Amino acid sequence: MAMTLNEETRIILRKFKIPMTAKEIYKEIKKRGHIQLRTATPIASLNSGLYRDIKNKGNKSDFIKIEKMSKIGKYVRYYAINKAK
Repeated sequence: MAMTLNEETRIILRKFKIPMTAKEIYKEIKKRGHIQLRTATPIASLNSGLYRDIKNKGNKSDFIKIEKMSKIGKYVRYYAINKAK
C-alpha cells in the first residue's frame, strides 16, 4: 500500500525532530524513494498540501507551521509535528 504525502512528511518530521521547510522535507522524501510526485512543481505541491491540512484541520492537524523572517527580509515557512494534538 502506497503512503500518502502527509504520511511521508509525518515520518520525516518525527525522524529529524526539527522544523523543516517544504524543500527540505521534499529532499528527504526523494531520498527515501517511497513516493514519487508527478508534478512539475513538487515543492510547491507539498507546501500547499501541508498549508491546506493545517488550515482545514486547525489544532487537529498533525502539522504546525512556523514562519520566520529570513536574513534577506523574506518570510520562510517551516513545518513541524503538532505536539499539542
